[in-house]
Amino acid sequence: MEKMTIIIIVVVVLCCCSILCGFVYFNMQSNNKNTTNNNTSSTNKKNSETSNKENTSSNIQGRQSSNMQGRQSSNMQGRQSSNMQGGQSSNMQGRQSESNERDFIERPAMMQNNQSVASIQSIQQMFTTQPPANIQTNQQVFTTQPPTTQPPTTQSPNKATFYEHCDYQGQSWQLDVGDYSWVENVGIPNDFLSSVRVPPGLKVILYEHINFQGRQLELTSDIPCLVNKAFNDHTSSIRIINLQSSQSSQSSQVQQKPTFYEHCNYEGRNWNLDVGDYSWVENAGIPNDLISSVKVPPGIQVTLYEHSNFDGRQLILTNDTPCLVGQSFNDHTSSIRVKRI
Repeated sequence: MEKMTIIIIVVVVLCCCSILCGFVYFNMQSNNKNTTNNNTSSTNKKNSETSNKENTSSNIQGRQSSNMQGRQSSNMQGRQSSNMQGGQSSNMQGRQSESNERDFIERPAMMQNNQSVASIQSIQQMFTTQPPANIQTNQQVFTTQPPTTQPPTTQSPNKATFYEHCDYQGQSWQLDVGDYSWVENVGIPNDFLSSVRVPPGLKVILYEHINFQGRQLELTSDIPCLVNKAFNDHTSSIRIINLQSSQSSQSSQVQQKPTFYEHCNYEGRNWNLDVGDYSWVENAGIPNDLISSVKVPPGIQVTLYEHSNFDGRQLILTNDTPCLVGQSFNDHTSSIRVKRI
Protein backbone atom coordinates (compact mmCIF):
# COMPACT_ATOMS: atom_id res chain seq x y z
CA MET A 1 0.00 0.00 0.00
CA GLU A 2 2.73 2.36 0.84
CA LYS A 3 4.43 1.71 -2.48
CA MET A 4 1.23 2.41 -4.33
CA THR A 5 0.77 5.61 -2.47
CA ILE A 6 4.28 6.71 -3.24
CA ILE A 7 3.84 5.82 -6.88
CA ILE A 8 0.59 7.77 -7.07
CA ILE A 9 2.19 10.78 -5.42
CA VAL A 10 5.10 10.61 -7.84
CA VAL A 11 2.76 10.35 -10.75
CA VAL A 12 0.74 13.32 -9.52
CA VAL A 13 3.89 15.37 -9.03
CA LEU A 14 5.11 14.51 -12.49
CA CYS A 15 1.75 15.49 -13.95
CA CYS A 16 1.84 18.81 -12.17
CA CYS A 17 5.39 19.39 -13.35
CA SER A 18 4.45 18.58 -16.91
CA ILE A 19 1.47 20.90 -16.71
CA LEU A 20 3.63 23.71 -15.34
CA CYS A 21 6.25 23.12 -17.97
CA GLY A 22 3.58 23.23 -20.67
CA PHE A 23 2.19 26.50 -19.30
CA VAL A 24 5.63 28.04 -19.16
CA TYR A 25 6.38 26.90 -22.67
CA PHE A 26 3.08 28.32 -23.90
CA ASN A 27 3.85 31.70 -22.31
CA MET A 28 7.30 31.73 -23.84
CA GLN A 29 5.89 30.98 -27.25
CA SER A 30 3.35 33.80 -26.97
CA ASN A 31 6.06 36.23 -25.87
CA ASN A 32 8.22 35.25 -28.80
CA LYS A 33 5.31 35.83 -31.16
CA ASN A 34 4.70 39.30 -29.70
CA THR A 35 8.35 40.26 -30.03
CA THR A 36 8.44 39.01 -33.58
CA ASN A 37 5.30 40.97 -34.34
CA ASN A 38 6.80 44.05 -32.81
CA ASN A 39 9.99 43.55 -34.74
CA THR A 40 8.09 43.06 -37.95
CA SER A 41 6.04 46.22 -37.31
CA SER A 42 9.21 48.23 -36.61
CA THR A 43 10.86 46.82 -39.70
CA ASN A 44 7.75 47.66 -41.65
CA LYS A 45 7.92 51.20 -40.34
CA LYS A 46 11.56 51.43 -41.22
CA ASN A 47 10.87 50.02 -44.61
CA SER A 48 8.04 52.55 -45.09
CA GLU A 49 10.33 55.39 -44.06
CA THR A 50 13.06 54.19 -46.36
CA SER A 51 10.51 53.79 -49.11
CA ASN A 52 9.26 57.31 -48.43
CA LYS A 53 12.80 58.61 -48.62
CA GLU A 54 13.40 56.63 -51.75
CA ASN A 55 10.13 57.98 -53.13
CA THR A 56 11.07 61.59 -52.33
CA SER A 57 14.53 61.13 -53.84
CA SER A 58 12.97 59.48 -56.86
CA ASN A 59 10.47 62.33 -57.04
CA ILE A 60 13.30 64.88 -56.95
CA GLN A 61 15.18 62.99 -59.62
CA GLY A 62 11.96 62.63 -61.56
CA ARG A 63 11.32 66.35 -61.29
CA GLN A 64 14.80 67.23 -62.47
CA SER A 65 14.65 64.75 -65.31
CA SER A 66 11.17 65.89 -66.23
CA ASN A 67 12.30 69.53 -66.24
CA MET A 68 15.20 68.64 -68.48
CA GLN A 69 13.28 66.33 -70.77
CA GLY A 70 9.77 67.86 -70.57
CA ARG A 71 7.98 64.85 -69.07
CA GLN A 72 5.06 66.51 -67.33
CA SER A 73 3.14 63.29 -66.65
CA SER A 74 5.90 61.73 -64.49
CA ASN A 75 6.06 64.94 -62.42
CA MET A 76 2.37 64.78 -61.72
CA GLN A 77 2.56 61.11 -60.65
CA GLY A 78 5.65 61.67 -58.51
CA ARG A 79 4.07 64.66 -56.79
CA GLN A 80 0.82 62.80 -56.08
CA SER A 81 2.59 59.72 -54.70
CA SER A 82 4.89 61.78 -52.50
CA ASN A 83 1.94 63.80 -51.19
CA MET A 84 0.06 60.57 -50.43
CA GLN A 85 3.00 58.75 -48.78
CA GLY A 86 4.31 61.37 -46.41
CA GLY A 87 5.91 64.02 -48.62
CA GLN A 88 3.85 66.65 -46.86
CA SER A 89 5.52 66.03 -43.52
CA SER A 90 9.02 66.32 -45.02
CA ASN A 91 8.00 69.47 -46.91
CA MET A 92 6.64 71.03 -43.72
CA GLN A 93 9.81 70.18 -41.82
CA GLY A 94 12.00 71.56 -44.62
CA ARG A 95 9.96 74.76 -44.86
CA GLN A 96 10.11 75.30 -41.11
CA SER A 97 13.87 74.81 -41.09
CA GLU A 98 14.30 77.17 -44.07
CA SER A 99 12.05 79.78 -42.45
CA ASN A 100 14.06 79.51 -39.23
CA GLU A 101 17.30 79.98 -41.11
CA ARG A 102 15.87 82.99 -43.01
CA ASP A 103 14.68 84.54 -39.78
CA PHE A 104 18.11 83.98 -38.25
CA ILE A 105 19.77 85.66 -41.25
CA GLU A 106 17.24 88.47 -41.87
CA ARG A 107 16.73 89.62 -38.30
CA PRO A 108 20.17 91.30 -37.99
CA ALA A 109 19.71 92.96 -41.41
CA MET A 110 16.29 94.25 -40.36
CA MET A 111 17.76 95.58 -37.13
CA GLN A 112 20.54 97.34 -39.09
CA ASN A 113 17.97 98.81 -41.51
CA ASN A 114 15.89 100.09 -38.60
CA GLN A 115 18.98 101.64 -37.03
CA SER A 116 19.98 103.31 -40.33
CA VAL A 117 16.44 104.64 -40.83
CA ALA A 118 16.44 106.04 -37.31
CA SER A 119 19.83 107.71 -37.89
CA ILE A 120 18.63 109.21 -41.20
CA GLN A 121 15.50 110.58 -39.52
CA SER A 122 17.56 112.14 -36.76
CA ILE A 123 19.86 113.77 -39.34
CA GLN A 124 16.87 115.13 -41.26
CA GLN A 125 15.45 116.57 -38.06
CA MET A 126 18.80 118.24 -37.39
CA PHE A 127 18.78 119.90 -40.83
CA THR A 128 15.09 120.77 -40.80
CA THR A 129 15.16 122.41 -37.42
CA GLN A 130 14.41 126.12 -37.48
CA PRO A 131 17.27 128.55 -36.92
CA PRO A 132 17.49 130.38 -33.63
CA ALA A 133 15.32 133.36 -33.03
CA ASN A 134 18.23 135.80 -33.10
CA ILE A 135 19.17 134.74 -36.66
CA GLN A 136 15.60 135.19 -37.85
CA THR A 137 15.36 138.62 -36.32
CA ASN A 138 18.63 139.63 -37.95
CA GLN A 139 17.34 138.44 -41.31
CA GLN A 140 14.13 140.38 -40.84
CA VAL A 141 16.02 143.50 -39.90
CA PHE A 142 18.29 143.09 -42.96
CA THR A 143 15.39 142.63 -45.37
CA THR A 144 13.29 145.43 -43.97
CA GLN A 145 15.99 148.10 -44.37
CA PRO A 146 14.98 150.58 -47.09
CA PRO A 147 17.29 150.86 -50.12
CA THR A 148 19.63 153.78 -50.17
CA THR A 149 18.67 156.42 -52.73
CA GLN A 150 20.71 159.27 -54.07
CA PRO A 151 19.54 162.62 -52.68
CA PRO A 152 18.04 164.95 -55.29
CA THR A 153 20.47 167.41 -56.83
CA THR A 154 19.65 171.04 -56.12
CA GLN A 155 19.81 173.19 -59.25
CA SER A 156 22.34 176.00 -59.06
CA PRO A 157 21.44 179.18 -61.03
CA ASN A 158 24.95 179.41 -62.53
CA LYS A 159 25.57 175.70 -63.18
CA ALA A 160 24.26 173.28 -65.79
CA THR A 161 23.28 169.82 -64.56
CA PHE A 162 23.88 166.69 -66.62
CA TYR A 163 22.05 163.40 -65.97
CA GLU A 164 22.79 159.76 -66.72
CA HIS A 165 19.25 158.83 -67.84
CA CYS A 166 16.31 160.55 -69.46
CA ASP A 167 13.83 162.55 -67.34
CA TYR A 168 16.69 163.74 -65.11
CA GLN A 169 17.25 160.31 -63.52
CA GLY A 170 20.37 158.44 -62.40
CA GLN A 171 23.74 159.99 -61.58
CA SER A 172 24.13 163.74 -62.05
CA TRP A 173 26.96 166.24 -62.40
CA GLN A 174 27.00 170.07 -62.19
CA LEU A 175 29.44 172.17 -64.22
CA ASP A 176 30.27 175.88 -64.11
CA VAL A 177 30.78 178.12 -67.10
CA GLY A 178 33.85 176.97 -69.01
CA ASP A 179 35.31 174.65 -71.62
CA TYR A 180 35.60 170.90 -70.91
CA SER A 181 37.61 169.28 -73.72
CA TRP A 182 37.24 165.73 -72.23
CA VAL A 183 34.28 164.92 -70.00
CA GLU A 184 36.14 162.20 -68.10
CA ASN A 185 38.50 164.88 -66.72
CA VAL A 186 35.55 166.21 -64.69
CA GLY A 187 34.27 162.78 -63.60
CA ILE A 188 31.63 162.25 -66.30
CA PRO A 189 31.92 158.92 -68.19
CA ASN A 190 32.31 159.25 -71.94
CA ASP A 191 29.12 158.91 -74.03
CA PHE A 192 26.99 158.74 -70.90
CA LEU A 193 24.62 161.76 -70.83
CA SER A 194 20.89 161.49 -71.59
CA SER A 195 19.27 164.68 -70.19
CA VAL A 196 20.40 168.21 -69.30
CA ARG A 197 19.05 171.06 -67.15
CA VAL A 198 20.12 174.49 -68.43
CA PRO A 199 19.32 177.47 -66.15
CA PRO A 200 18.30 180.83 -67.71
CA GLY A 201 21.21 182.87 -69.02
CA LEU A 202 23.41 179.87 -69.90
CA LYS A 203 24.05 178.04 -73.14
CA VAL A 204 25.39 174.49 -73.24
CA ILE A 205 27.12 173.10 -76.34
CA LEU A 206 27.56 169.33 -76.46
CA TYR A 207 30.23 167.87 -78.75
CA GLU A 208 30.34 164.35 -80.09
CA HIS A 209 34.14 163.98 -79.77
CA ILE A 210 36.89 165.28 -77.55
CA ASN A 211 38.49 168.71 -78.05
CA PHE A 212 35.12 170.09 -79.23
CA GLN A 213 35.10 168.07 -82.43
CA GLY A 214 32.39 166.20 -84.29
CA ARG A 215 28.69 166.95 -84.25
CA GLN A 216 27.46 169.54 -81.80
CA LEU A 217 24.18 170.37 -80.09
CA GLU A 218 23.40 173.79 -78.58
CA LEU A 219 21.00 173.96 -75.62
CA THR A 220 19.51 177.04 -73.95
CA SER A 221 16.75 175.27 -71.97
CA ASP A 222 16.10 172.00 -70.19
CA ILE A 223 16.16 168.86 -72.33
CA PRO A 224 14.43 165.87 -70.63
CA CYS A 225 15.77 163.34 -73.15
CA LEU A 226 18.54 163.63 -75.74
CA VAL A 227 17.11 160.72 -77.71
CA ASN A 228 14.80 163.16 -79.47
CA LYS A 229 17.84 165.20 -80.51
CA ALA A 230 19.75 162.12 -81.78
CA PHE A 231 22.45 162.90 -79.21
CA ASN A 232 21.80 160.33 -76.47
CA ASP A 233 25.05 158.87 -75.05
CA HIS A 234 27.16 160.81 -77.58
CA THR A 235 28.81 163.54 -75.50
CA SER A 236 32.61 163.66 -75.18
CA SER A 237 33.28 167.37 -74.64
CA ILE A 238 31.17 170.28 -73.31
CA ARG A 239 31.26 174.07 -73.54
CA ILE A 240 29.14 176.22 -71.17
CA ILE A 241 28.69 179.92 -71.99
CA ASN A 242 27.20 182.74 -69.90
CA LEU A 243 24.87 184.62 -72.25
CA GLN A 244 24.18 187.59 -70.00
CA SER A 245 27.77 188.62 -69.29
CA SER A 246 29.45 187.96 -72.63
CA GLN A 247 27.00 188.48 -75.49
CA SER A 248 29.50 190.54 -77.47
CA SER A 249 32.31 188.05 -76.96
CA GLN A 250 30.02 185.21 -77.94
CA SER A 251 29.05 186.91 -81.18
CA SER A 252 32.68 187.50 -82.00
CA GLN A 253 33.49 183.88 -81.24
CA VAL A 254 30.72 182.72 -83.55
CA GLN A 255 31.98 185.02 -86.27
CA GLN A 256 35.49 183.63 -85.85
CA LYS A 257 34.41 180.09 -86.86
CA PRO A 258 34.94 179.07 -90.48
CA THR A 259 31.95 177.53 -92.25
CA PHE A 260 32.21 174.69 -94.76
CA TYR A 261 29.45 174.13 -97.35
CA GLU A 262 28.35 171.11 -99.33
CA HIS A 263 27.87 172.97 -102.62
CA CYS A 264 29.38 175.98 -104.34
CA ASN A 265 28.12 179.50 -103.53
CA TYR A 266 27.64 178.54 -99.87
CA GLU A 267 24.66 176.28 -100.48
CA GLY A 268 23.59 172.93 -99.10
CA ARG A 269 24.51 171.54 -95.72
CA ASN A 270 27.09 173.43 -93.66
CA TRP A 271 29.35 172.84 -90.66
CA ASN A 272 31.14 175.27 -88.30
CA LEU A 273 34.52 174.27 -86.84
CA ASP A 274 36.46 175.78 -83.96
CA VAL A 275 40.17 176.34 -83.96
CA GLY A 276 41.84 172.94 -83.93
CA ASP A 277 43.16 170.01 -85.92
CA TYR A 278 40.71 167.57 -87.55
CA SER A 279 42.68 164.59 -88.82
CA TRP A 280 39.54 162.92 -90.25
CA VAL A 281 36.59 165.10 -91.31
CA GLU A 282 34.02 162.40 -90.56
CA ASN A 283 34.95 162.58 -86.85
CA ALA A 284 33.71 166.18 -87.01
CA GLY A 285 30.47 165.15 -88.73
CA ILE A 286 31.54 166.24 -92.25
CA PRO A 287 31.32 163.52 -94.94
CA ASN A 288 34.56 162.73 -96.70
CA ASP A 289 35.25 164.51 -100.03
CA LEU A 290 32.10 166.66 -99.85
CA ILE A 291 33.22 170.30 -99.31
CA SER A 292 32.73 172.72 -102.24
CA SER A 293 32.85 176.21 -100.65
CA VAL A 294 34.26 177.78 -97.47
CA LYS A 295 33.67 181.00 -95.50
CA VAL A 296 36.75 182.11 -93.57
CA PRO A 297 36.35 184.99 -91.01
CA PRO A 298 39.14 187.53 -90.47
CA GLY A 299 42.07 186.35 -88.37
CA ILE A 300 41.49 182.68 -89.23
CA GLN A 301 43.47 180.41 -91.56
CA VAL A 302 42.02 177.18 -92.95
CA THR A 303 44.17 174.45 -94.47
CA LEU A 304 42.44 171.72 -96.48
CA TYR A 305 44.20 168.34 -96.96
CA GLU A 306 43.47 165.78 -99.65
CA HIS A 307 43.90 162.75 -97.36
CA SER A 308 43.41 161.96 -93.69
CA ASN A 309 46.04 162.72 -91.05
CA PHE A 310 47.01 165.89 -93.00
CA ASP A 311 48.53 163.98 -95.93
CA GLY A 312 48.37 164.59 -99.69
CA ARG A 313 47.79 167.89 -101.48
CA GLN A 314 46.84 170.91 -99.39
CA LEU A 315 45.07 174.23 -99.93
CA ILE A 316 45.48 177.23 -97.60
CA LEU A 317 42.54 179.67 -97.33
CA THR A 318 42.42 183.05 -95.52
CA ASN A 319 39.35 184.48 -97.33
CA ASP A 320 35.94 183.28 -98.37
CA THR A 321 36.01 180.87 -101.33
CA PRO A 322 32.65 180.54 -103.12
CA CYS A 323 33.72 177.47 -105.14
CA LEU A 324 36.67 175.13 -104.84
CA VAL A 325 36.40 173.98 -108.44
CA GLY A 326 38.70 176.84 -109.52
CA GLN A 327 41.39 175.61 -107.08
CA SER A 328 40.98 171.96 -108.27
CA PHE A 329 40.01 171.01 -104.74
CA ASN A 330 36.28 170.43 -105.07
CA ASP A 331 35.14 167.35 -103.15
CA HIS A 332 38.71 166.45 -102.20
CA THR A 333 38.91 167.33 -98.50
CA SER A 334 39.63 164.57 -95.94
CA SER A 335 41.34 166.50 -93.10
CA ILE A 336 41.27 170.16 -91.96
CA ARG A 337 43.44 172.40 -89.82
CA VAL A 338 41.98 175.69 -88.41
CA LYS A 339 44.21 178.24 -86.63
CA ARG A 340 44.32 181.92 -85.73
CA ILE A 341 46.73 184.26 -87.51
